Amino acid sequence: MSYRILRCSCYVKRALCIRLNTPKSKRNMFVHKKNNSNYKIASFFSLSISLFGFGLKDDETPEDKLTNTIKRAIMSINNQQYEKAEQILHLALRMAQDLQSRDGITYVYDVMANLALEREQYEKAEKLFSEVMKRLLEEGYQEDNLKVIHISLKLANIAHHLGKVEKSMLGFNWTLPKIEKRAESNPDDVEIKEIFGLAKYCAISAH
Repeated sequence: MSYRILRCSCYVKRALCIRLNTPKSKRNMFVHKKNNSNYKIASFFSLSISLFGFGLKDDETPEDKLTNTIKRAIMSINNQQYEKAEQILHLALRMAQDLQSRDGITYVYDVMANLALEREQYEKAEKLFSEVMKRLLEEGYQEDNLKVIHISLKLANIAHHLGKVEKSMLGFNWTLPKIEKRAESNPDDVEIKEIFGLAKYCAISAH
């Protein structure tokens, strides 16, 4: 069963900017553009990570190098070169750590988690998504934030695949009302509608 990655699980907005936790004079922005690829649903949904909208610069800063390294990893994932992507992501993680970029580290963990999910490495995916969740909450994200809801949904489905039935049901029961409330408040938001639809499908499949 293949879980093709089509959109970033954690950063679900169409345009995502990650502010590096480096000195102001060196701060750069990661801009995340939506991929035009179609998404598909198997027994679980997968949302893909799209490419960064960057052009190469003549004089690359350390932040530019990190951005382009992550971009290479995502390209490898889209080409199903998973071992290569894994190696590149570990390099990207070291680069983000050297830059002391908290948001960069969180983003790399999120891509790693999606890669593990794509490869059906559920225990590894659970650990990585839990780390992303922890970091988001530490940064002040609230429980009703769409990023938090989205990762909670993935964790619930992963628990289902791991046979953790009670944990899975608790996750779905916690997540569905929150995303439903967001959908009612934002009826024209395509991202929320997609996640809500996939959440319902995922919960039904888990029963």
